[in-house]
Amino acid sequence: MDEPSSEADRALRMQIAQEAADKTPVGTIFTRSLQFFLVPLLIVLSCVGIYLFFTYLVGGRQTPREWVQELKEGGPLARKHAAAQLVAELRRQVHEDRRDPALVAPIIDVFTSLKGTDAESRQTRALVARCLGLLGDTRGTPVLLEALRTEDVAEAKAAYIDAIGALRDPEAAPDLVKLLDHPSSIVRKYATFTLGALAVPEAVEPLKGRLGDERPEVQWNAAFVLAFYLRDASGAPILRRMLDRAYITQIVTSGFKEPGGIGEATAANAPALIAYALQMGCQGIAALGDAASVGALESLAAGDPDIGVRDAAMKTLRVIEKR
Repeated sequence: MDEPSSEADRALRMQIAQEAADKTPVGTIFTRSLQFFLVPLLIVLSCVGIYLFFTYLVGGRQTPREWVQELKEGGPLARKHAAAQLVAELRRQVHEDRRDPALVAPIIDVFTSLKGTDAESRQTRALVARCLGLLGDTRGTPVLLEALRTEDVAEAKAAYIDAIGALRDPEAAPDLVKLLDHPSSIVRKYATFTLGALAVPEAVEPLKGRLGDERPEVQWNAAFVLAFYLRDASGAPILRRMLDRAYITQIVTSGFKEPGGIGEATAANAPALIAYALQMGCQGIAALGDAASVGALESLAAGDPDIGVRDAAMKTLRVIEKR
């Protein structure tokens, strides 16, 4: 695995990553970084809709502690409303670089008390899991792992993996390795990205096994995390292919037809998904300093229709030139 050649290279790669993250559609906490096909779309859309609906109906702004209390005492709809509002408040705290560690224990209590198996209960529990991720406290790891082990719905598993990823706790690595062979590609791709983001050496060999996954989005996640987090070039051929707009467009617009799956593009979201995949490829190539990608990068920098893609390609070319 290659080490960064200089502090300047490292800073430039992180700038590429940050700027790409700022252009991604809003999603979950893993949200703000490198999340192509990583957010369980069905859950996210439902949660956003719930949040907007109740924000419209209910005026005023309560504190996180008040929303936690409503989560404990309210009925099903009130709990869902409170969970969505609490996510919004905790996101605001993260943005302002302030978190309240005193919220961790009561939110864990709420999470463990939510036992329903209907869709509404699962959506509420997914939102509360996201709260634990936003708090960034590894006290949430054991309860999230237990929920992950006992949950049998792929989208719910993905939500818990997403929250676990936000905590960046290496203790989650063994559970994530086990999920790399899960029957659902939704679970596989979340487990793949999250395991890679933990950047533990023991993740390298299991992640290499996902480079041959039957689903391209799982391959892409494996190639990216191996390069970006672990500086392993095993997925370089996949990353080079991710610099081909025509290829990415064909994959995205064909949709992923797994029953109950997510990631199927629409006319509205396909351009953003395509652009993000191309930027993701650039970031992976930048991490490796892969000179074999120069031609493809030059084509993107000169003529891609998306300004974010052009910018990422140009920055990646500068990283390669300095190596």
